[in-house]
Amino acid sequence: KNKTMDEPRVVELSSSSEEQEVPVVEEVVEEVQEPVQESTSESSEEKTLEKVEGAEEEDLMDPEELAALVAKAESFKEQGNGFFVQKEYGEAIYYYTNGLDILPKKHKLAAILYSNRSASFFAQEEWQKAVDDATKAIAIDPQYTKAIFRRASAYEHLKDYVKALADFKQYCELEPNPHPSAKRAIKHLPPLAAKQEEEERAKMMEDLKGLGNKFLGLFGMSLDNFEAKQDPTTGSYSVQFNPNAGK
Repeated sequence: KNKTMDEPRVVELSSSSEEQEVPVVEEVVEEVQEPVQESTSESSEEKTLEKVEGAEEEDLMDPEELAALVAKAESFKEQGNGFFVQKEYGEAIYYYTNGLDILPKKHKLAAILYSNRSASFFAQEEWQKAVDDATKAIAIDPQYTKAIFRRASAYEHLKDYVKALADFKQYCELEPNPHPSAKRAIKHLPPLAAKQEEEERAKMMEDLKGLGNKFLGLFGMSLDNFEAKQDPTTGSYSVQFNPNAGK
């Protein structure tokens, strides 16, 4: 099978545009924080309890145990990367998932695993799953540009142009050298996003009108009995009741 990259540790999938790229997965430098120290005084115990309740999962783990889990998860990531390069995306997903299963939920390596699994789902054209995993990666690292870029591309495939445009804009703001397809998207998506927003507003108003008519129907009325008139002087509106309207 042909490999798509020179370095076997490099993985990721690009957008839906004609120009394809495979962004590099960052290496992780682990920083293990010291666990909360047990206190001997009553007041200190109360303070410690507050710290424990607000602490991250990895903060409460034994440093050696955390280091062992990170090393194992890193191994799963490398195996997943190998399958990704070979375009065996199902196997890649399996190993990325194994790594996620053993890591603290907010660990930086978890963000990379979510992003790589998102890339695998993207390659399989499972757009919503690609969005979901990219969103989890962004929740851990809000400036993770590769995940933002991929989520934008997946949103575009889902025809969710409003969200796609927002993500492409954020990506271009954060990324010093944005992918050309993102720049193109920012130019061609605004009309589609505006049309989509207008359709969503119209649907919302129609739904609200239906709800209002259902309530007013109990009294033998409908929203058609109410007319909004604008004052030409002030520009303000007033609502008037017309019992004959709509008949």
